[in-house]
Amino acid sequence: MIRRKVILAILLGLLLATTSLPVLAADPTPPPPPVAPQPPSPEQLGQAKDILKAIAEALKEAQQALKGARERLRDLPKKEQVKGLRILRQAQEALQQTMQRATEAVKHIVRQYRAGKLTVEEALARLGTVRDKSIERIHQIKERALAAIDKLVQESQK
Repeated sequence: MIRRKVILAILLGLLLATTSLPVLAADPTPPPPPVAPQPPSPEQLGQAKDILKAIAEALKEAQQALKGARERLRDLPKKEQVKGLRILRQAQEALQQTMQRATEAVKHIVRQYRAGKLTVEEALARLGTVRDKSIERIHQIKERALAAIDKLVQESQK
């Protein structure tokens, strides 16, 4: 009987302690708001999207030019067609890699800006550099592929 009373008293004490702890732990002053990472400015987010759009537009133009080159291959003998299609496939792969790298670079720059490692000016400068180099690379790939196709067409006509 005494054992039951002791156990009941302990359980009642624990129950009272757990119900009164939140009241005792409540602090009348609210905690300071957590410091959130710096959100990207609307200007920078717009700039990043515009940069990706410009790169995508250059990519689309290059793909259209390569599609036109594919049409020129239809008049060639089978062996030259295979060579030409290989050139075009490699160019397409290089274009896709360039776009993927540009997208990753833009995301990385935005992440660095959000983390506070870059100022707005630094981020915009880096984004501009990514845009310029990516568009330049796309044009180089396109020109090399078209030159190789032209050379292939000229050699087959001889």
